[in-house]
Amino acid sequence: MKILSLLYITILIIGCETMNNRHLNTLNKDQTFAQYDYLKDVEGVEALAFAKKNNDISNNRLKTDSRYKPTYEAILKIVTAKDKLPAFNILNNEIYNFWQDNTHIKGILRRTSVKAFNSGKPVWNTVLDIDLLAKTEKENWVYKGIDCLAPSYDICMISLSRGGKDATVLREFDLNSLKFVFNGFSIMESKSSVAWIDHDTLLLRDGTDPTTLTTSGYPSEAKVLKRGEINSSAKVIYKCGPKCMSVGVSSQYSDDKRYLFISNQISFYEAEDFLLELSSLRLTKIPIPSTANFLGLFKENILLSNREPLEGFPAGSLLSISLADINTQKPKISPIFTPTNNSFYENAGFSKNHLWIVTLNEVKKQVLKYRLIDRHWVSENVDVALSGADGNKTVSAADINSNHVYLSYSDFLTPTSIYYLDETSSENKGKVVLKAPVQFKSDGFKIFQHKVKSKDGTLVPYFIVYSKKLKFTGNNPTLLYGYGGFEIPMTSNYLGTTGKTWLEKGGVYVLANIRGGGEYGPTWHQAALR
Repeated sequence: MKILSLLYITILIIGCETMNNRHLNTLNKDQTFAQYDYLKDVEGVEALAFAKKNNDISNNRLKTDSRYKPTYEAILKIVTAKDKLPAFNILNNEIYNFWQDNTHIKGILRRTSVKAFNSGKPVWNTVLDIDLLAKTEKENWVYKGIDCLAPSYDICMISLSRGGKDATVLREFDLNSLKFVFNGFSIMESKSSVAWIDHDTLLLRDGTDPTTLTTSGYPSEAKVLKRGEINSSAKVIYKCGPKCMSVGVSSQYSDDKRYLFISNQISFYEAEDFLLELSSLRLTKIPIPSTANFLGLFKENILLSNREPLEGFPAGSLLSISLADINTQKPKISPIFTPTNNSFYENAGFSKNHLWIVTLNEVKKQVLKYRLIDRHWVSENVDVALSGADGNKTVSAADINSNHVYLSYSDFLTPTSIYYLDETSSENKGKVVLKAPVQFKSDGFKIFQHKVKSKDGTLVPYFIVYSKKLKFTGNNPTLLYGYGGFEIPMTSNYLGTTGKTWLEKGGVYVLANIRGGGEYGPTWHQAALR
């Protein structure tokens, strides 16, 4: 995966000047593509041979370019640097990180204490070495994640994929002994997922039986799986209908209580969500539209964001419903955040006492903080001065069972800084604990945000990063990137590799915030459909 990523970046840097349509021009315009039907079998012999042949063509063209080797080596040095910032989460007052470098190709799951992490020079302890596991078991394991039983966090289900497939193997792991549990929970390779109910019980989204999969190839059944029980014997507690894309399961531990949820995922943007009462196996439908996005539970309040206007609240709001009201005919909906013309909700995180919201304000992320007081959402000061006007202020990690919160700031020219906030201490308000290394000389560059009018009159924003000495001739080599899909916003991020191999060499970088993404809420995405 590392080599593919490097090759992709190198193609972008070199290819935007050298690629042409020579191969496409050899196709007869009247020729149909029926002869390429064999490519639908993505792992078929002919399809793999086609991929190898054309990869070889690309590789040979790239590697004969004089810029290839220095570009590749510069990118390799950055992405395998040992001083890069770790992505992390918080479990039981410890920091967990999955780390890859040129020594740990497949990666290691590791941990350290909050105190050590905040020192800026943490000593990490290995939890699971994927390279060693793959070698020992003679499997091409790719790590896909970990889900642990709260609040003890002593046992977990680890997801492993053979070669990076969507389908995974789920295996129980003990965080005390740092070993897989002998005869523990184990789910064979499939698109299954689980949520913990207790030490000896899982809520299982069962994808192991091909006859029960939906037409989309995902699980249709949710089961309660007891320790020592085989999947086929587990009790089915929900089965989604013929129009279902997938069933989903989740578990959330908050304020010393565990809550279980099952979802009927109708499509990417439609779902029905249910609260599961385990003792009776009763399912209570959460009374929100199928187009709304169910976000979870905080302080016994259901949180949701609406993709369409809902009871007077515009699309893209963050709303709540008291758990006590979900059985009423028309539960009261309370607003937490409502969008403006330029500012929209993006995501939320929870700490023990606060709801942390990330919004997009003119495609730049901002952090807001709320507390629930007498069933009213009260905005509070974030208490951290996240410097910078052109980039992203966001939540790196927060823990619903503690008061540890990490915030961050970065932009195209500024490496990420991570700030620590302890909600119980006035001494730890916004301490910078880690800074990402500088990867290129950014002093001579500037960031400019502009909007251009589309054919229908809509103003579409874009960021441009360029040298302060640049002369606008109309012929400046420019790397233009846009996405426009799945309600995902494209925002400012540090241009480490691109800065080193493109900006430093005189190139211009442009990020276009085209419709289809989530830069201006759900309607910005919907405007690009069909």
